[in-house]
Amino acid sequence: MIQIKNLKKTYDKGSRHQNRVLHGLSLTLPDTGFVCILGASGCGKTSLLNAIGGLDSFDSGTIVTDSGTVRRSPSRAMEKVRNADFGYIFQNYYLLSEHSAAYNVYLGMHSLPLSHRQKMQRVKQALAEVDMLRYRKRPVGELSGGQQQRVAIARAIARRPRVIFADEPTGNLDQANTMNICTILKGLSQHSLVVMVTHEENIARFFADRIITLSDGSIVSDSTDWARSDMDAGAKDTLYAGDYDQSTATCGQLSLRLLQAENAAPVDLVVVAEADRIVIKINDPRMILCSESAAAPYLKEGKRPILKAPQPIASTDAPATEQEASGGKKRGLPLRMLWREARSLVSGRRIRKFGTATFIILLSLMLSVSVADVITVAHVDPEDFITTDSHVLGFSFERGPELLDKYQSIEPYLQSFRDFLDNTGEDFEYIPTLAEAPTYVDNTVPQFGNLAMSFIECSRAPLSRLSPDTIIMGCMPERSDEVVLDRWMAEQLLAGKGVLQNMIPGPEYLLGKTLSTDRKTYTLTIVGICDSGEPSMYLSKEAMLAFATCGSEVITRSEYIRLTGDDTIPELAPDQCVGLLDNAPGLGGGWIGVSTYVGSKFDLRLADVRSDTDDSIGAKLIIADQALDPLYKSVIESLNTFSIWCADKDAIYRHLDTSYPEQLKNAIKLTVNDRYSKDMAEYTERTALKLDARTIVTFTVLITAALMLYLMQRSKIRERMDLIAVYRLLGIPKRNLLTVFAIESLLLTLKYALPTVLAVYAAFKAMAHVEMLAQNALLFPLWAAALTLAVIALYRLLVATLPVLGLLQKPPARLAAKYDF
Repeated sequence: MIQIKNLKKTYDKGSRHQNRVLHGLSLTLPDTGFVCILGASGCGKTSLLNAIGGLDSFDSGTIVTDSGTVRRSPSRAMEKVRNADFGYIFQNYYLLSEHSAAYNVYLGMHSLPLSHRQKMQRVKQALAEVDMLRYRKRPVGELSGGQQQRVAIARAIARRPRVIFADEPTGNLDQANTMNICTILKGLSQHSLVVMVTHEENIARFFADRIITLSDGSIVSDSTDWARSDMDAGAKDTLYAGDYDQSTATCGQLSLRLLQAENAAPVDLVVVAEADRIVIKINDPRMILCSESAAAPYLKEGKRPILKAPQPIASTDAPATEQEASGGKKRGLPLRMLWREARSLVSGRRIRKFGTATFIILLSLMLSVSVADVITVAHVDPEDFITTDSHVLGFSFERGPELLDKYQSIEPYLQSFRDFLDNTGEDFEYIPTLAEAPTYVDNTVPQFGNLAMSFIECSRAPLSRLSPDTIIMGCMPERSDEVVLDRWMAEQLLAGKGVLQNMIPGPEYLLGKTLSTDRKTYTLTIVGICDSGEPSMYLSKEAMLAFATCGSEVITRSEYIRLTGDDTIPELAPDQCVGLLDNAPGLGGGWIGVSTYVGSKFDLRLADVRSDTDDSIGAKLIIADQALDPLYKSVIESLNTFSIWCADKDAIYRHLDTSYPEQLKNAIKLTVNDRYSKDMAEYTERTALKLDARTIVTFTVLITAALMLYLMQRSKIRERMDLIAVYRLLGIPKRNLLTVFAIESLLLTLKYALPTVLAVYAAFKAMAHVEMLAQNALLFPLWAAALTLAVIALYRLLVATLPVLGLLQKPPARLAAKYDF
C-alpha cells in the first residue's frame, strides 16, 4: 500500500515563471490492481507519477510505503524504497540501444541479491513472457518501437516489484501493440500494483480497475465503477472482410466482388477493361479510395478482433519479497559490467574518437615536453659548472686596521690564525698555494708539434682523502710522484676546446701520462682515475711541496731507497738533506741556500751531495722521513694565501662566526674563498630566473589546453545522457556511474596518453645518445614520464567525473528530460 499525503510540487519555484503542478494531493493506492491516471496534457499526471515513484522532487508532503516514510525526494530513503519496491516502464523506453535486449533486462536487476545464473534465468523468463526471447541477443537499437517497449516491460517485470509505474507506455505504439502491452500490464496487476499514466480514456476504461482523473494539479474524480464494454482490437487502417455483406458477379472475363456495410447506399459502377488499363467510372458523391494490395487501407479476411470485458489474463509470478529485493549482497552492478560499459564508451559511436584522441595526445605531448623543459632548467648538475672540490676552503690575508705600519710583520698574526684553526678540533688538512698548473704535453702527432693541456680549473686534494674503492681505472699511487685524477675533472678537461682535447678519446687515455711545469723539474705520473664525486687531483705531500709557490722537489729517504735500491744514503737528522745534482743542473755547490726553498721557520742543512742516475726520481732533495711534516708545515707558514681540505666545511664556518678572536679581526683582514658555494649560488640564481619564466609560460599553455579539454568533455555529456538517464532511472547507484566514467578515462589515458608519453621519453633518450643533439636534448627521466602520465590520468579522471557528479545531483526525471530534449 502507498499513502500519499498533501503532496505539493512547483516548477521554477521562487521565480516569476513558477508553475505549481500539484496542489496538496492525497490518495491511497492498494497493494495490487491496475490504476490509471487520466487527464489533459499539463494537468500534472507525469509529475504525480514521478513524485510517487521517487524520480523527481516534491515541495512538501509525505509518501508512506511498506519500506518506510519519505518526506524528501530524491533522498537515500527514497532510493532504498525505489530499489526495494518499484519498477518502471517509460514512454520513451530508456534502453541502452547499443546493448542487447538481455543486457538491458539484466541491468534492471542490479539491486537483487541473486547470482548471475539466477538473473539470467529471470532474463529469459521475462523476455519469454513478452514474446521477445528470440530477440534476446539483438541490439535494442535494431528493434521496432513495440519490441523495445516489450523489452522495457520485461526489464520491469524481471525484478518482480511490488509496484510498476508506467508513464504513457503506449503513447508511441500502434493499436495492436497498445493492446498487447496493456494486456501484459493487466496480467501483472494480479499480483502487483500497476499505476499507468495515459491520455487514452478508452484504454483506461477497458483495462483499469481504478481511474483517477486530474485537472490543474488536483484530483477531480476517483472511480472504480463505470460501464465496461468490449473493445475494438483491430488495426485502424485495416478493413476486415467478415464485417461486410458479400456478393459476387461474373460477366465474361470480368469478376467482381462486392463487400457492403449494413445500410450502405447502392453503388453505380462502370468498369471498362482494356488491354493495358482499367477504367472505373463511379457516379457517387461519397469519398473514393483506391489502393493496391500492399497499400493502405489493407483488406484482411475474417472479422475484426474484439476484446471482451472482463478479459481473463494469465498472471505472472508474485513480486519479490522484501528480503529478496533489498537484503543480502551489496546493491549495485559488478565490476565486470562496469568495465564492459566503459569499454563500449571508448569504442562506441557515441565518442568522437578523433577529437578525443587529438586532445589527449596534444595534452600529453605538451605536458611531457613542458615537464622535460622544467626538469632540464631546474636540474642542477654540478659537473656542468663546478670546478672546485666542495671540501676546499681558500684563505687570503691583508693588513687590518691595527697594522697601519707597513713594516710591522703580519706573520705572527698568520701563525695565530693557523693556531686558531688547529685548535678547532675539526678534521682538515692544509693545501699550499699552487705555483703553476701541471701540464700534459703530447707530441705523438709531429704535424702538430707539442700540444699542451693545463690542469688549471681543478682542485688539489690530499692523497690521504682518496678511498681505494673509488678507483674505476688504473690503481692507487705507489710513489710520491704518482697522482690520481677524478673522472669529473678529467671529463671537464677533455670537454674544453683544443686540438689535443679533440684527439683524446676519454679519461682512460691519460693513464700513464706525465704532468710537468715550466718552473719545476718534478713530474707527476697519472696512475689512476677515480670517481669520488669531486673535481680533484689527489696528490701526496711530496707532490704538494714540489708544486707549491715556495716549496722544493723532495723525496723521503725511505722511499728513495725503496725506489732506487741505493741504501748508501746515510741516516739523516730532521734538519739534514741530501742534494741530487743530476736533477738540479747548474746549482753546483750552492746547497747552502737550500733553506730558501722551504721557508724561514724550518731550515734544512746540506749533509751530502750525490749524483742521481735515476731520472725517474725527479726530486732535488732527499730528506729524513720525520722531516716531511715539519717541512710541509714550514711551507704553509711562509704563505699569505693557502687552502684547507675540510671534512665538515659548515663546522669551520661556525667556528669563524662564533669563536674567531677579536684581536685577529682587527690585525688581519681575512677573506674566505669558497668557490664551490659561490658557483653553486650563482647557478641556482640563474636557474631560478629561467625556471620562473618557463613555469609561467608552461602553466599558461597547459591551463589553456586543459580548459579546452574540459569544455570538450562537457560537450560530450550530451552524448552520454542516455547512459546517465537510464542508470539513474533504474536506481543504479551513483558510484557505479562514476566508476564507468573513471574506467573510461583510464582506458583513454592508456590508449592515447601512454604511447605519447613513452614516445617522448624514447625520443629524448635517443637524442641524448646522438653527439650532435645531446647538448640540446631535454632531461626526461623515467620517473618524470611516470609522473606526467599520472598527472594526465588524474586530470582526465577529474574532467570525466566532475561534470557527471554535478548532473547526478539532479532527480532522475530531470536527467531524463535532458536526454529527451
